[in-house]
Amino acid sequence: MLRFSHVWATLGATGGDVGETVSQRDVVGLPGLRPARKARGLTQEELTRRTRVDRSTISLLENGVRDAHFGTIRRLAAALDVPVAQLLLGDDYSAPAPKPPPAQPEPTPASKRRRRS
Repeated sequence: MLRFSHVWATLGATGGDVGETVSQRDVVGLPGLRPARKARGLTQEELTRRTRVDRSTISLLENGVRDAHFGTIRRLAAALDVPVAQLLLGDDYSAPAPKPPPAQPEPTPASKRRRRS
């Protein structure tokens, strides 16, 4: 089974050489997991019930002791309603800027409105 660090390296996430990418971006743990979980007011036990990921695994991921399989990362992200990138990058994650609302058409001044006969 592929671990995320291998997938990241295969995709060449930093745009550099694959060998260089592995040493620079090898992901161990999920630095954004604890902040995302606490922001939602969840305990590790509650997250375990939502994801069926063992509580000890969640603890190891939060403490950077273990790396996660991509399927586990996706389940955790879905349960916390956050992007996968936020769990992987933690403090380095910057959310995409929100899209501006669509422009509203300007009202036509009364002097330029068509008169109906």
